[in-house]
Amino acid sequence: MRYWETAHTLASQPPVALDFARIRQAADKIVYSTTLQAPDTARTGIERAFDPVQVRKLKEAAGRDLTVGGARLAAQAISAGAPRR
Repeated sequence: MRYWETAHTLASQPPVALDFARIRQAADKIVYSTTLQAPDTARTGIERAFDPVQVRKLKEAAGRDLTVGGARLAAQAISAGAPRR
């Protein structure tokens, strides 16, 4: 995630990378980690454990799609009954 914080400052970025960087920078993010002490990127929070009930509440309140990054986290979401597209 840290890469996208400054990707727009690197020379010769293709437009698609710049678009994705803007999307990532504008998004609120949750990192599920038992070891990370504090977030080192903007608009990022830390949660110690994946809570499917809390994620469902976030999704219902969001009014738009949420994304899940990482195979292990995606597996937990799917196991908890998260809808797949």
